Amino acid sequence: MLNFQALEVFTGKHHGINSFSDEGIPESTLFASRIVSKKAASMHNTLSTLVSLTLVLVAFIFSPPAQAVDDDPNDPDSVIVDSVVAYTTTGNAVVPVSFVNDEMLAGIEITLRHNSTQAVIESFSFLGGRLETTGIKGMMIEDDSTVAVIYAIDSIPAGNGLLGNLCFSFPQGISPETITIDTTTIVDGHTVHSTIFTDTLFTEFTPQFKRGYLDIQEPPMSWDSVWLNDATAGAGQPVAVEVLFFNEENVKDLVVALDYGSNDYLLYDSVSFQGTREMPPYINSMPVQNQQSSHELRLQLTFDDANPLTPGTGLIASLFFTVDSEAPDTLIIIDTTAVFAGSVHTSVTPVIGEPFTPFFTAGSVEIMTSTDVIDVTPDGALPSSFALAQNYPNPFNPTTVIQFSLPTGNHVHLDVFNLLGRKVCCLVDQHLPAGIHQVIFNGRSERGRPLASGVYFYRVMAGKYTEVRKMVLLK
Repeated sequence: MLNFQALEVFTGKHHGINSFSDEGIPESTLFASRIVSKKAASMHNTLSTLVSLTLVLVAFIFSPPAQAVDDDPNDPDSVIVDSVVAYTTTGNAVVPVSFVNDEMLAGIEITLRHNSTQAVIESFSFLGGRLETTGIKGMMIEDDSTVAVIYAIDSIPAGNGLLGNLCFSFPQGISPETITIDTTTIVDGHTVHSTIFTDTLFTEFTPQFKRGYLDIQEPPMSWDSVWLNDATAGAGQPVAVEVLFFNEENVKDLVVALDYGSNDYLLYDSVSFQGTREMPPYINSMPVQNQQSSHELRLQLTFDDANPLTPGTGLIASLFFTVDSEAPDTLIIIDTTAVFAGSVHTSVTPVIGEPFTPFFTAGSVEIMTSTDVIDVTPDGALPSSFALAQNYPNPFNPTTVIQFSLPTGNHVHLDVFNLLGRKVCCLVDQHLPAGIHQVIFNGRSERGRPLASGVYFYRVMAGKYTEVRKMVLLK
């Protein structure tokens, strides 16, 4: 039997038998959550509350289950469950769930089942996902906490990205296991729940589905750790992801297994070892193996026992990717997982002792639309001096135009700062020819977040020329 968890409408209030605050969420599981809670009373006892939804929910019943596939679903309409690693000592884990739709939808229902007898599904958070502000959405959990039904009923624009995070809990010290999270079909009373999308004509169809895994491992035997630095790039641009490593003892082999997203927006190019920490030569002939179709990569550095990687910390490699020229603004998480059909894991092999799994911190590539520089120079009328014009309109909300003049070609930096002098975004960092140029500032930070109302400064630097002006964002 399914238990009703939470339901959010346009007002932001929760409706159902019980409403819940965020206080029931373990901070170590998820620091902020809008749709998480303890399991409430039986769904059958909520029918009187949900009468107004009955006609809409009809669109979600009596449909065939989604077909599970092992490869990434490159076709538009799909549901993707990520794979993550957790340790037996943490007691909880968060698994991201994403979805893709190439047309407007009226609703979605995603039914997930896991195969563990030790871990349970606690909640689901829409915070930070595509449907965070969507009107009606929620989750139902089966009594044994192995099945979760996630749903949203509203106009859902076409897009690609995070739906939300599925939160698990398990007893600390449980036996290591790899949990499969797959789609399923269940019957609750007279209602069939599966994984279906509903278009604006209330026609149901089955999206492709990529199962995910929660790999619960023993904690590392030492504080050795691998982490990735975050990076930002625009569509069609190259981007470098730095891989760093800390080790307390001599190491003869290091394997870093990576999954770089559920779409084709990143194309692996090459690896570089320039600027790395002091390392002996690696002796394996192929340090990187890449499988583009599944977005999986293995970085392996093997050292001679007589000349191992000594204790230290710092950069060990830079992985170079190219962002697809048609990629939208999005955030791609690069995390560790079991790659190449589960045969390769992130591991450290010391000179003395057994191989173990190091701590790992995921990185990301944020794809952001680059700022277009527009040449507005009149024919045959090159400027005779440098100049930075006042932005217009000013005050502005949310966009404004910044214009500057270059009498000669030069490398130009155009940056925006807040009142504290901190740079909030870079608008231009490139060589430009002589002429009059315009840039549209969209009132967002380097990471694409809307800026607060207030006073900001913009500064242009071109060779020896520097000028600063003030502008006001007023919402």
